[in-house]
Amino acid sequence: MTSLCPPPSRIFCGREDILNKMHQFFSDTGIQHIYVLHGLGGAGKTQIALKFINKSSSRFTHIFFIDTCTIATIETGLKNIAVLKDFGNSPEDGLLWLTSKVEEWLLFFDNADDPDINLNDYIPQCNHGNIIITSRNPGMCVYAGSHSPVLDMEEEDAVALLLKSALQKATSSTEQITAEIVKVLYHLPLAVVQAGASLRKSSTMYQGISFIPVVHPKKKYRSLWNSSHIFCGQLENGILCSFWTLPMRSNLIH
Repeated sequence: MTSLCPPPSRIFCGREDILNKMHQFFSDTGIQHIYVLHGLGGAGKTQIALKFINKSSSRFTHIFFIDTCTIATIETGLKNIAVLKDFGNSPEDGLLWLTSKVEEWLLFFDNADDPDINLNDYIPQCNHGNIIITSRNPGMCVYAGSHSPVLDMEEEDAVALLLKSALQKATSSTEQITAEIVKVLYHLPLAVVQAGASLRKSSTMYQGISFIPVVHPKKKYRSLWNSSHIFCGQLENGILCSFWTLPMRSNLIH
């Protein structure tokens, strides 16, 4: 089996509902399957796709990863398929190999966010094969046989992710305080992982934390701090638009 996909994060947590739905969708054979994962940046779309691929690798004959940020990266990815399979040296040759290879290959289009790219030009026009698309653009669902919106994590999963990222054991004390931290970050996986990476360097991460919600007339903030760190999440129109995890310095307190 050919696999050009990176592995999922070792600290991946949760998302069992989406993974189960994907497993059920891709269980049928004999038709082309297209599944779209759509949601905000940092919501975990790519990691969900990689986790599914990792758990289901035996289901597919070949696995190809395509960076879909630009036309140039898409064409490079398709060209690489042709070169790898000794089937030519162009994006068109890569597409031709996929359409002619009547097998259960998987093509992963990651970060298909640009609405000006007509992704249909790069989807093999055939009745076989499997495709996963991740995008911030819900309009990509037009290609999908099935799809899942990727939202914030369940609190229990976000707590487990932060503890793993921070290399902390799960105890009643650490879980209680970690729950307050992930609330500040609105359970967004990218924010949770970055917070864990910052906290991993601190020996006082769970000492004296206070939770203070702050409301601005136009913007809503949540903040949380102790003697060593400050966390802040900013929400606009129900969406976490920015977040911070910073070392606490004395000049920030005054």
